[in-house]
Amino acid sequence: MGTALKQVRTWLNEEQYKAYVKRAKKMHETEYSMTKKIVLDFLERNREKEKVLFITYFFVIYSMVATAIIFLIF
Repeated sequence: MGTALKQVRTWLNEEQYKAYVKRAKKMHETEYSMTKKIVLDFLERNREKEKVLFITYFFVIYSMVATAIIFLIF
């Protein structure tokens, strides 16, 4: 059993771990592949959030600069 699976087993109580194993079997996956999928999905969501925040900050700063230029011209 890998380190990640040992940690999952430690973090979950017995009922939760049984449900986790049952869900993995239902999806025709091993516990390891399900754990890996969860971790990779989490990392991908974080990258997407960072990307959205970067774009949002860019447009906010762009709007502030454009507004300042308009006020300075008029």
